[in-house]
Amino acid sequence: MANQIEQLLTVVDAYCAARGISEARASTLIFNGGGRIKQLRDGRDIGVLTSLSALRWLSDNWPEEAEWPSDIPRPFSISKAAEAVSACHP
Repeated sequence: MANQIEQLLTVVDAYCAARGISEARASTLIFNGGGRIKQLRDGRDIGVLTSLSALRWLSDNWPEEAEWPSDIPRPFSISKAAEAVSACHP
């Protein structure tokens, strides 16, 4: 099983391919720093909460026409959950 950084990088690769953007652009969108993903590929680390936050951002901004990597659990979307609750309790 892939570690959390490997899973994040797999999702980033799929996101970049689906959006047709560079890794540096995705890094800027996700981490507000264009070199952060490259640093992860080079062996640098990030905290668990930062990793989870990045995966949640990717999930919330995932292109509808693209398929989420099947071997990686997709985070639950807080904004979509809030919309569902609002719809059930007007």
